[in-house]
Amino acid sequence: MAATSPSLLMLLLLATALCGGGGVAPAAATPEAYVFPPAAPSAYPMERVAFLTRRQLAAALANDTPTVDPTGTLRPEEIPPPTPVTCGGTLPATAHRVVCAASPPVGGWVLEPPTRRRPAGTLVLLHGYVNDPQRYTTAVGALLRSAPDLFRSLRVVVPFAPRYTKQLEPGFLSDPHSWFDGNALAAKLFPEVATNLTTVEAVEARMEGAPEDADRLGLFLSTRRIDIGGAMAAHVALVSTAPIDGVVVLQGFVPAPRSMARLAAAGAVSRARRAYTLSFVAGSADTVVLPVLVEASSRIVRRALRKAGRVTYESLRGVTHSSFFFPGADASAVAGVLRRHFA
Repeated sequence: MAATSPSLLMLLLLATALCGGGGVAPAAATPEAYVFPPAAPSAYPMERVAFLTRRQLAAALANDTPTVDPTGTLRPEEIPPPTPVTCGGTLPATAHRVVCAASPPVGGWVLEPPTRRRPAGTLVLLHGYVNDPQRYTTAVGALLRSAPDLFRSLRVVVPFAPRYTKQLEPGFLSDPHSWFDGNALAAKLFPEVATNLTTVEAVEARMEGAPEDADRLGLFLSTRRIDIGGAMAAHVALVSTAPIDGVVVLQGFVPAPRSMARLAAAGAVSRARRAYTLSFVAGSADTVVLPVLVEASSRIVRRALRKAGRVTYESLRGVTHSSFFFPGADASAVAGVLRRHFA
């Protein structure tokens, strides 16, 4: 992979770590038809609101509110203040210019590097399950500042996932932005992994053998959006036809392993994409998305891709589900993972 290639495209999935109160009112523009599950006992309302208006996006980025760490792993003094940004301004303590792109396919914001030449590459950062995706401005700032030489000539695209105003299962967020409805899956799988499944082999067998309860339509719609623009990045890596040069799944997992197995058996995965490296990265101290779940996902994807790509797994020592968000050694460790892709 050459860092000077104008077509360089990297996907980074950041698993959900933070949420906050307040936020922007749900957008009324550009709804998407949504029919999961296919059969419901009563009328199933449309629930995906794909894009904020430009005014809502600008307000969200400019009026960030104090961050909350729902995992309880950080001391109050470890949580930095919010990072409000202005459309057309620069991300604090960086030279990257903030471009608000409310329309499809981004529906979020873009950081343009301080160069007059065409950017050497693009990093697409897919946020996790979160009430207020503007909270990732703090994470992105920490990431850029941890490796200024790496990001000096790279564009960073941060699309916002659609809002899900109704959840299949009660979640800890009231009105989340999410690339697909993963509550039903997480409500069953996560407790089992935390209490009963202690080995990678056991988790792998559970993921591949149990009935699948995944929002495949939501995954498809989000993948197609990212094609032109922890769980979502893994799905994109397997089925996308975009010219991607690498994918990093940071504290994420495979949301629909049985579907991926069927695609692999039909040869569709190999035909859909060209070879690149897909890196699954866990935090050794993560108590939300346990490392054993991340490693099991990497094994499933390795079999699905066969020779169509290189799949790696690693665990970052001491990294929790939240700590990579903030300046310091953990943000630098994430930058180190990316550096290997862009080198």
